[in-house]
Amino acid sequence: MLACGAALCLAGALGVRWRHYGLAMPERSPRDDGTTAAPGADLCWLLSVGLLAGMVIGVLVLGPAARLAMRLIAAASPPQAQGADTTFGATVGEITVGGTLFLVVGFGLLSGVAVGLVYVFAAFVLPRGMLGGVIFGAVLLVLFASRIDPLRAANQDFEIVGPGWLSVVTFTSLALTTGALTAPVAGRIAAALPAPRWWAVGWLVPGGLLAIGALLGSWQALVIVLAGSLIYLTCERNPRFGALVRERGRRIVQVALSAAVLLALPDFLSAVKSIVT
Repeated sequence: MLACGAALCLAGALGVRWRHYGLAMPERSPRDDGTTAAPGADLCWLLSVGLLAGMVIGVLVLGPAARLAMRLIAAASPPQAQGADTTFGATVGEITVGGTLFLVVGFGLLSGVAVGLVYVFAAFVLPRGMLGGVIFGAVLLVLFASRIDPLRAANQDFEIVGPGWLSVVTFTSLALTTGALTAPVAGRIAAALPAPRWWAVGWLVPGGLLAIGALLGSWQALVIVLAGSLIYLTCERNPRFGALVRERGRRIVQVALSAAVLLALPDFLSAVKSIVT
C-alpha cells in the first residue's frame, strides 16, 4: 500500500512539474537529400509518445490507484462481504502480492498503454494542458466506464462490496486523475523524444506487441487508434484533404465527441444510479 501511495505521489509531482507541456508534433528535420521524414515515421513517433506515456501512467497511476481503490472499497464494505470472492477471483479484504502485481502490471500497464495511445490522437481536439486531460478522463468515464468497467451496472461485485456511492466517487476520481496526469506526461515525453527517424522504429517491435495486447482488450480503443492513424496518413499524403481537416476537422471531431458523450450520458447515469441504490 505504501508503494502504491508513493507511486501516485510521484505521478502527481511529475504532473504538476510538467503541467505547462503540451503534445505537439516536432518539426521535421531535413534528410541528406533535402527531403523530410516520411509520414509513416511521424506516425511511429506519435505512437511512441502514446506508448511511453501510457506505460508511465499505467505503472504510476492506474495500477497503484486501482490497488488503493480496491482496498478502500473493501475496508468500507459491510462485515459479511469480507472474505467473499469477486468476479475477478480476488478475495475481499485480502491483500496479496499476486493481486497487486496483477493490478499494476496486468490491469495498469495494459490499460495505461490503451489510454496513452488514444490520448495522442484525442489531444489535438482538446484544450492544452491538464484541463484537456481532465476533459479526456471525463469523456472516457462517460463513454466506457458503464459499458466495460469499472462502473458497469451488471457487475455483480457491487452486490458484495459497498457502499455504492463510494465506488462511484472513487472510480470517477481515478478516471479524472488519470486524464489530468496523462496530458503533462505525454507532453513532456513528446518534448524529450527526438524527431522521427526510421531507424528508431526498431524499438517499437517489443513495444508494439504490448500495444497490440492493450488494444485487443478494448475494441473501442483499437478503432480510435486505427482511425486516427488512417486519417493522419491520408492527411499527410493528400495536402488538399489535410488542409481541409486542419481547417474544419478539429471542430467536427469536437462536435461528434460532444454528441457521443450526450448519447452515452443517460446509460452512464442509469448505471451510476443502479450502483448507488
